[in-house]
Amino acid sequence: MIKLYIGYILAAVFNFYVIMLYYGVSTGFANYAPVAALLGALVLFSGAAPIILYKTRVGLIVGIIGCLLILPFSIMFLKSIFEDEIFNWRLLLITLPSILVFTSIYFTTKSLFNKNGLLPDIQANKLIKLLLFFTPILLLILYLIFYGQYWHWNMFRM
Repeated sequence: MIKLYIGYILAAVFNFYVIMLYYGVSTGFANYAPVAALLGALVLFSGAAPIILYKTRVGLIVGIIGCLLILPFSIMFLKSIFEDEIFNWRLLLITLPSILVFTSIYFTTKSLFNKNGLLPDIQANKLIKLLLFFTPILLLILYLIFYGQYWHWNMFRM
């Protein structure tokens, strides 16, 4: 489960970064796919990743919901990248957020529908599990404290 925990964290952070980077160089969101992807990144980062440490099945279900919220934006993002029909090695780096979402969806559904049951819970020190549980939540709270003043509801208007 630690691989899914790290996968959820990386997929959420990279997709959040890409969405906010494109928002910063544009005049706003063109449709609701990036807004849903932001919500999916929030669900993955502060919801599914901590929950998967203690309640594996619930964490997997919340993780698949978060990944499915990010999926339309990832597909549109990949479509816009490959429209140029020119391959360069930077494409692999640019497609990393989408690749992380697809692999998270694959391993989450594989873990949910595994015949042998779910993968075993993380067998670690209780202090380490508690630290891994509260780290994403604390980082989200700190982000909202320091950068929440720059967010407003008008930015989500089309």
